[in-house]
Amino acid sequence: MKENDIITIVCVAGEYIGKLKGEIGATITLKDPRMLVQNETGMGFAPGVAMTGTKEPKEVVFQQYVFVTETNKEVSDAYRQMVSGIVLAGADGSQAGAGGIQMP
Repeated sequence: MKENDIITIVCVAGEYIGKLKGEIGATITLKDPRMLVQNETGMGFAPGVAMTGTKEPKEVVFQQYVFVTETNKEVSDAYRQMVSGIVLAGADGSQAGAGGIQMP
């Protein structure tokens, strides 16, 4: 993974998505981080990383995590739309909702 790749960090407290800013030792810094949330209508993004944290933080440092992986295309497209406002069309012409992720 390289700088600005959209990655997923899984922690004991939840799952987070953002652009990789860098790694120092065992810490990982994400730019434009979002917490993945799920409810009865599907998955989406919280406007930050903590219920009492700053809305739309510019970056966050993770010091403890279970694992890090590349983010799948549907989720990374929805993340890009969420943080940039740019709507990406799917192969079938569908569009992911601003806070929701269309999964097959």
